[in-house]
Amino acid sequence: MNIKQMKLVLEVSIEKNFTKAAENLGVSQPYLSQSISNIEKQMGIIIFDRTMTPLKLTQSGEFFCDKIRRIRELYDDMILELDDFKGIKSGKITIGISQVGAGFIPAILPSFYKKFPNIEIIVKECKAAKEIESLIENGQVDIGILPLLKPFTNLDYQIIQEKLMLLAIPAKHHLVKKIKKNKQEEYPFISLKSLKNEQFILPEKAQQIHLLLHKPFIDAGFNPKVICTTQSMDVANAMVASGMGICFTLPEMIRDNFKDKISLFQIEEKYTRRNMVLAYRKGKYLPKIVKEFINISKKVLSKK
Repeated sequence: MNIKQMKLVLEVSIEKNFTKAAENLGVSQPYLSQSISNIEKQMGIIIFDRTMTPLKLTQSGEFFCDKIRRIRELYDDMILELDDFKGIKSGKITIGISQVGAGFIPAILPSFYKKFPNIEIIVKECKAAKEIESLIENGQVDIGILPLLKPFTNLDYQIIQEKLMLLAIPAKHHLVKKIKKNKQEEYPFISLKSLKNEQFILPEKAQQIHLLLHKPFIDAGFNPKVICTTQSMDVANAMVASGMGICFTLPEMIRDNFKDKISLFQIEEKYTRRNMVLAYRKGKYLPKIVKEFINISKKVLSKK
């Protein structure tokens, strides 16, 4: 049993599908299936129940995967630590981002590449924060840019920036003209209660942020009239720009061609202020180059 064989088994255990795992590994599906069968014969156990769709680990398979996952983590950490002894000359960092985190990458990379021009950055785009968490836990990405909606139990993290979510209202809405902006405020305040009869575009219930953004409606004493739910802030902004409803958004997520069609307002900060973090697997060795990326990120974003 070698490290390469462990990688094959673990990839199938993650994807629960031979074809998808083979694609990720860059091997053919028949080769992967035969390799797994050979490992099962070598170990004298059945690892995967092939009668199930998706594939399911057997009891002995769960035990086996748990053990080889630990061995693989120790091996990977050893390689990373040995690389650190050699000094930072080359390497790669894999970063998981969602739509909200995408704006950080172009802000950070120029400063990072100026100091480390030979480091390869691989960006994996995800639909939701939960997907990024899963990739970090499985070792498929080194770090992820995530909103800190509640304390992580399975990840360590460092705060890189604080964000304030705002209400996006169609610029031609009758309330927009009535609310006067205080000169000391970047964005005027609006009472959520005044929007009781309006239509909203909100995140899908499966997203963690849905619960966070539902709290202000509870405190305002009404359930919002939801005309659409979406995972995409861009879609929500487009709907607001077309006059269909109101959504929560971040200013930097609004496209230039929408900016004159959307007006932004604050509600109480306790509902909408949140931290963005760089998260990584708890207990995992953090290479020097990843630490450098985190430090540069914090330095660059503190100026914005």
